[in-house]
Amino acid sequence: KKSSYYQEDFPFQGCAITAKFPAKNIAMKGLAIRVGNDANVLFDTDLLRMGAGWTGGYLNDQGVAFSGSHGGHPHIVGEQKFGMKQMPGWADANGEFKDSRKEPFGPLPESWCRYDGLYVNGMNVVLAYTVLETKIHEQPGSTAADGQVAFTRTFQTEKAQADLATILAEVDGATAKT
Repeated sequence: KKSSYYQEDFPFQGCAITAKFPAKNIAMKGLAIRVGNDANVLFDTDLLRMGAGWTGGYLNDQGVAFSGSHGGHPHIVGEQKFGMKQMPGWADANGEFKDSRKEPFGPLPESWCRYDGLYVNGMNVVLAYTVLETKIHEQPGSTAADGQVAFTRTFQTEKAQADLATILAEVDGATAKT
Protein backbone atom coordinates (compact mmCIF):
# COMPACT_ATOMS: atom_id res chain seq x y z
CA LYS A 1 0.00 0.00 0.00
CA LYS A 2 1.38 3.39 -0.93
CA SER A 3 1.25 6.01 1.77
CA SER A 4 0.98 9.76 1.46
CA TYR A 5 3.38 10.05 4.41
CA TYR A 6 6.41 9.47 2.16
CA GLN A 7 7.30 11.96 -0.54
CA GLU A 8 8.03 10.23 -3.84
CA ASP A 9 10.39 13.07 -4.79
CA PHE A 10 12.50 12.97 -1.60
CA PRO A 11 15.46 10.57 -1.52
CA PHE A 12 15.27 9.14 2.02
CA GLN A 13 13.21 8.60 5.16
CA GLY A 14 14.75 8.24 8.61
CA CYS A 15 13.11 6.15 11.37
CA ALA A 16 13.26 2.70 12.97
CA ILE A 17 12.77 0.27 10.06
CA THR A 18 12.36 -3.51 9.92
CA ALA A 19 13.47 -5.65 6.96
CA LYS A 20 12.04 -9.07 6.10
CA PHE A 21 15.27 -11.06 6.58
CA PRO A 22 17.45 -12.16 8.22
CA ALA A 23 15.50 -12.57 11.47
CA LYS A 24 15.41 -9.53 13.77
CA ASN A 25 16.76 -7.24 11.04
CA ILE A 26 15.80 -3.88 12.56
CA ALA A 27 17.66 -0.62 12.02
CA MET A 28 16.72 1.41 15.09
CA LYS A 29 18.14 4.53 13.44
CA GLY A 30 17.53 3.54 9.85
CA LEU A 31 17.58 5.43 6.59
CA ALA A 32 15.42 4.09 3.76
CA ILE A 33 17.24 5.50 0.73
CA ARG A 34 15.77 5.58 -2.78
CA VAL A 35 18.49 4.52 -5.25
CA GLY A 36 16.59 4.62 -8.57
CA ASN A 37 15.13 1.83 -10.70
CA ASP A 38 12.31 1.38 -8.13
CA ALA A 39 14.99 0.16 -5.71
CA ASN A 40 15.82 1.15 -2.13
CA VAL A 41 18.39 0.35 0.54
CA LEU A 42 18.25 0.43 4.31
CA PHE A 43 21.28 1.97 6.02
CA ASP A 44 21.71 1.55 9.79
CA THR A 45 23.42 4.66 11.21
CA ASP A 46 24.21 2.95 14.55
CA LEU A 47 26.01 -0.08 13.07
CA LEU A 48 27.13 1.50 9.76
CA ARG A 49 25.68 -1.46 7.87
CA MET A 50 23.62 -1.77 4.72
CA GLY A 51 20.80 -3.75 6.32
CA ALA A 52 18.72 -4.51 3.23
CA GLY A 53 18.05 -3.79 -0.41
CA TRP A 54 14.67 -4.17 -2.08
CA THR A 55 12.62 -3.31 -5.15
CA GLY A 56 8.96 -2.76 -5.95
CA GLY A 57 7.86 -0.70 -2.95
CA TYR A 58 9.08 1.54 -0.17
CA LEU A 59 7.84 1.50 3.44
CA ASN A 60 4.49 0.84 5.07
CA ASP A 61 3.03 3.53 7.32
CA GLN A 62 3.04 1.62 10.61
CA GLY A 63 4.09 3.46 13.76
CA VAL A 64 3.03 6.33 15.97
CA ALA A 65 4.61 9.02 13.76
CA PHE A 66 2.69 7.81 10.71
CA SER A 67 -0.52 5.96 11.57
CA GLY A 68 -0.76 6.76 15.29
CA SER A 69 -0.35 3.08 16.25
CA HIS A 70 1.90 2.31 19.20
CA GLY A 71 4.38 -0.55 19.43
CA GLY A 72 5.35 -0.78 15.79
CA HIS A 73 7.40 1.00 13.18
CA PRO A 74 7.71 0.95 9.38
CA HIS A 75 8.61 -2.24 7.50
CA ILE A 76 9.99 -2.43 4.00
CA VAL A 77 7.43 -3.09 1.26
CA GLY A 78 8.38 -4.94 -1.92
CA GLU A 79 10.76 -7.76 -2.80
CA GLN A 80 13.81 -7.83 -0.55
CA LYS A 81 16.93 -8.81 -2.52
CA PHE A 82 19.54 -8.87 0.25
CA GLY A 83 19.73 -8.47 4.00
CA MET A 84 22.43 -8.24 6.64
CA LYS A 85 22.39 -9.49 10.20
CA GLN A 86 22.09 -6.88 12.92
CA MET A 87 25.85 -6.57 13.38
CA PRO A 88 28.55 -3.98 12.65
CA GLY A 89 29.03 -3.29 8.96
CA TRP A 90 32.73 -2.52 9.42
CA ALA A 91 35.38 -4.51 11.29
CA ASP A 92 36.99 -3.15 14.43
CA ALA A 93 40.75 -2.61 14.91
CA ASN A 94 41.18 -6.39 15.42
CA GLY A 95 39.38 -7.22 12.16
CA GLU A 96 36.29 -8.50 14.00
CA PHE A 97 32.63 -7.69 13.38
CA LYS A 98 31.56 -8.34 16.99
CA ASP A 99 28.99 -5.96 18.48
CA SER A 100 30.62 -4.54 21.64
CA ARG A 101 27.62 -2.48 22.82
CA LYS A 102 26.19 -3.27 26.27
CA GLU A 103 22.63 -2.83 24.93
CA PRO A 104 21.45 -3.81 21.42
CA PHE A 105 20.89 -0.19 20.43
CA GLY A 106 22.85 3.04 20.18
CA PRO A 107 26.07 3.72 18.30
CA LEU A 108 29.25 1.67 18.38
CA PRO A 109 32.26 3.17 20.24
CA GLU A 110 33.44 6.39 18.57
CA SER A 111 37.04 5.09 18.52
CA TRP A 112 35.77 2.37 16.15
CA CYS A 113 33.24 4.17 13.98
CA ARG A 114 30.90 7.15 13.87
CA TYR A 115 28.04 8.23 11.60
CA ASP A 116 28.77 11.82 10.56
CA GLY A 117 25.64 12.61 8.52
CA LEU A 118 24.60 12.69 4.89
CA TYR A 119 24.58 14.91 1.84
CA VAL A 120 21.72 15.20 -0.65
CA ASN A 121 22.03 16.31 -4.27
CA GLY A 122 18.70 15.93 -6.05
CA MET A 123 17.70 12.29 -5.50
CA ASN A 124 21.27 11.20 -4.68
CA VAL A 125 22.33 10.54 -1.09
CA VAL A 126 25.95 10.38 0.07
CA LEU A 127 26.52 8.92 3.53
CA ALA A 128 29.38 10.32 5.62
CA TYR A 129 31.00 8.33 8.41
CA THR A 130 34.33 7.61 10.07
CA VAL A 131 35.80 4.12 10.57
CA LEU A 132 39.01 3.68 12.58
CA GLU A 133 39.81 7.40 12.10
CA THR A 134 39.31 7.20 8.31
CA LYS A 135 36.68 9.49 6.78
CA ILE A 136 34.44 7.66 4.30
CA HIS A 137 31.78 8.92 1.90
CA GLU A 138 29.49 6.28 0.44
CA GLN A 139 26.88 6.65 -2.27
CA PRO A 140 24.41 3.77 -2.54
CA GLY A 141 22.91 3.27 -5.97
CA SER A 142 21.47 0.84 -8.46
CA THR A 143 21.74 -0.08 -12.11
CA ALA A 144 19.31 -2.00 -14.29
CA ALA A 145 19.90 -4.31 -17.26
CA ASP A 146 17.95 -7.13 -18.87
CA GLY A 147 15.06 -6.71 -16.42
CA GLN A 148 17.30 -7.10 -13.38
CA VAL A 149 18.36 -4.53 -10.79
CA ALA A 150 21.83 -4.56 -9.23
CA PHE A 151 22.65 -2.61 -6.09
CA THR A 152 25.86 -0.57 -6.03
CA ARG A 153 27.94 0.97 -3.27
CA THR A 154 30.51 3.61 -4.25
CA PHE A 155 33.11 4.59 -1.65
CA GLN A 156 35.44 7.55 -1.42
CA THR A 157 37.90 7.33 1.45
CA GLU A 158 40.61 9.51 2.82
CA LYS A 159 43.97 7.86 3.28
CA ALA A 160 43.22 4.84 5.47
CA GLN A 161 44.56 5.14 9.00
CA ALA A 162 44.20 1.35 9.53
CA ASP A 163 43.22 -1.78 7.62
CA LEU A 164 39.51 -1.54 6.78
CA ALA A 165 37.09 -4.40 6.14
CA THR A 166 33.37 -4.22 5.45
CA ILE A 167 30.52 -6.56 4.67
CA LEU A 168 28.96 -5.35 1.41
CA ALA A 169 25.84 -7.53 1.51
CA GLU A 170 24.63 -10.99 2.55
CA VAL A 171 22.65 -13.18 0.17
CA ASP A 172 22.08 -16.93 0.62
CA GLY A 173 23.79 -18.90 -2.12
CA ALA A 174 25.30 -15.83 -3.80
CA THR A 175 28.77 -15.36 -5.21
CA ALA A 176 30.72 -12.11 -5.43
CA LYS A 177 32.61 -10.64 -8.37
CA THR A 178 35.17 -7.85 -8.13
